[in-house]
Amino acid sequence: MLLNNLYVINNLQYAEKYIIMAEININEQDAIFKGHFPGKPIMPGVCLINMLTDVLSESKKSRYSLVSADFVKFITPLQPFITNKVTIRIVTRLETENRIKAEASIFFENVIFLKFKGCFEALKR
Repeated sequence: MLLNNLYVINNLQYAEKYIIMAEININEQDAIFKGHFPGKPIMPGVCLINMLTDVLSESKKSRYSLVSADFVKFITPLQPFITNKVTIRIVTRLETENRIKAEASIFFENVIFLKFKGCFEALKR
């Protein structure tokens, strides 16, 4: 599991009704960085997407899964030994009982690592 091993969600809050903000601390000693990539570790893109899913799930107190990624742009590689804290901002655009359309970004100060638009669906219990 990535949450609480590779990264920890801190300071999760709603900045506004439809804007979720969270600070993420990255464990730069996690074994994933030994293979991705040796000598110059970067956070795998799939892990960045997983962070969005985990933040959304934590904020809604229900487990969500990514069902579509309409736009994903990896802008700057996230090097954990340089940046081990990031901020996630998720703007929910349309919510139904089981689905959430969202726009999101992962950044630190003025450096953007990821921009995303997609849809998440609540997992059935």
